Amino acid sequence: MVILTLPGADRGAYSNIRITTKARHSVRTESEFFAAEHLIVMDAAGTLDLSASKAALKKLTEDPEFDAKSEILMDLRDIDCVMTIADIFELANAMAWPNPTLPTFKKVAVLVSGSVEFDHAKFLALCASNRGLRIAAFDDYDKAGDWLVATLPADPKEECAVEFAITPALATRTLFAR
Repeated sequence: MVILTLPGADRGAYSNIRITTKARHSVRTESEFFAAEHLIVMDAAGTLDLSASKAALKKLTEDPEFDAKSEILMDLRDIDCVMTIADIFELANAMAWPNPTLPTFKKVAVLVSGSVEFDHAKFLALCASNRGLRIAAFDDYDKAGDWLVATLPADPKEECAVEFAITPALATRTLFAR
């Protein structure tokens, strides 16, 4: 909370004005750099607002391994987005040239889950691509990988289906092992 003290208009006395600001949302990011593939995969989780978005991009670009000649997959499937349309438009402006928050010369794929999040990602892509960034929105990991030139690693969020073959002999030994 911030308290500002301003002169009173009527008596020359001072009156206090309290201004409360919204609590900042937090987002956790983890980035993997695949130098041989010229690929950066940023995974994020938490609640995403405009300031958290800019902070996550700043954290990514300040990493010593960041390379502007790499493609980027922003995996935002575990994000709760609380940004307004105006926030998304401002983020798109911040991502674009001449002084970009995300300085890259390659493609950026934004991967989300959910229809509202996909609409937000498409709007971000539209606004940022109009400003020169090569960016697209996806709700499917494989489609994002097909659009990027780099080869993506296996989807870490895909459930692994493991099949076990049980033979009658194995079942008999297991039942009577006690």
